[in-house]
Amino acid sequence: MRISRAFTVTHGKAALLNTFLEILNHLSEDKMDHLNSILIEGTVADTLAIDGKEKGKYRSFVLASRRCRHDGEKLKIRTTRMRIVSLNAKMNEGIARYAYAGREVRVVGCVADDEAGIYVEAEHIEYRPEPKDGKKE
Repeated sequence: MRISRAFTVTHGKAALLNTFLEILNHLSEDKMDHLNSILIEGTVADTLAIDGKEKGKYRSFVLASRRCRHDGEKLKIRTTRMRIVSLNAKMNEGIARYAYAGREVRVVGCVADDEAGIYVEAEHIEYRPEPKDGKKE
């Protein structure tokens, strides 16, 4: 896909527009968008304390997510543990209050890495409502 330059620009903005069009043409030549987005659901396995980081404070927890699939007649269940990290102060308050071991959550975020390995940097966390009688479902 090529973006047409068949129009005129006035008031000295032509150079900026031409640069912008070159960037768009370069990006449009790629076959993929390099999307880094993840949606993962599971059970909070372990909560970790607030730790320091260059950008500020963060809070993290470990999410255990089960993957079920059929292998012939057998149902195979594989559990994956993933570290979830929040850099948002308001989200950290929610994690401290609601993310306890056994709580079911849904996390929307992106994959990131550091010296300790890969993790999910949370952008949004949803907590499954607890039953009113206090019993687990």
